[in-house]
Amino acid sequence: MSASTTTKIFLGSTLLLDLTGLATAQSLTTHTTDAVLHLTAAERTAWNAKLGPSALDGYAQQAWVTAQLSSLVTTDALTAQLAGYVTTVSQTATLASYATQNWVTQQIAAKHHIQIIPTDSLPVTGLPDVIYLVPKGWDHPETADNSIREQYVWIDEAWVKVGDTSVSLAGYAQETWVTTQLNSYVTAAALAESHYTKAQTDTALTDAKAAVLQDAKTYADQQIAASDGDSLHFDTLTQVEYDALGDKDANRLYVIQG
Repeated sequence: MSASTTTKIFLGSTLLLDLTGLATAQSLTTHTTDAVLHLTAAERTAWNAKLGPSALDGYAQQAWVTAQLSSLVTTDALTAQLAGYVTTVSQTATLASYATQNWVTQQIAAKHHIQIIPTDSLPVTGLPDVIYLVPKGWDHPETADNSIREQYVWIDEAWVKVGDTSVSLAGYAQETWVTTQLNSYVTAAALAESHYTKAQTDTALTDAKAAVLQDAKTYADQQIAASDGDSLHFDTLTQVEYDALGDKDANRLYVIQG
């Protein structure tokens, strides 16, 4: 009996061993040596060196990176946007003809500055860029007016008067003139004394109206009293008084007031 062909072993009718589910030696050898079906030592070493899923937690996926980059400006687009702007090089060239602050400061320091020097009298010669202030009439000290200073400068080896500190009041009104002009005007107090206020006017009108009505009533009463019994009579009374009258006189004029 060949081991390569034996599949089952019976004892009489009793099955002692069933080899149909086992692989043959040849197929086992073929399977063992199959490098495609099995992981080799070299492959195992390379596989163990691979990163696990957790090692990629901090890395961005390609789709996410693409989405983020879509909102950014590319170098070409940025260059196109900046085409009309001034660069550092062109700006420097443009400012080349402008003066710096230090240069201007140096130029100002090198120039002469005007000075003002008060003095009691003019010297024989003067200094350039200086205005000398001397009392008016300085050449006669006994009558000099110290309240006004005359201004002199030294030009072409000679003194030149350029002005003084006096103020011209030509055209201004003096206090006495203003007072005289105002004398012909009415003051507020005088105006208030010669005119009635609105309240005073209203009171006067009310009083005058009452006086006129009283005079009219007195006159009417006198005329009624002087007339005979057939003449028209005149009475002044309130509505309540009128309503309380039993008989109304046909020859009597009733004037209702109140």
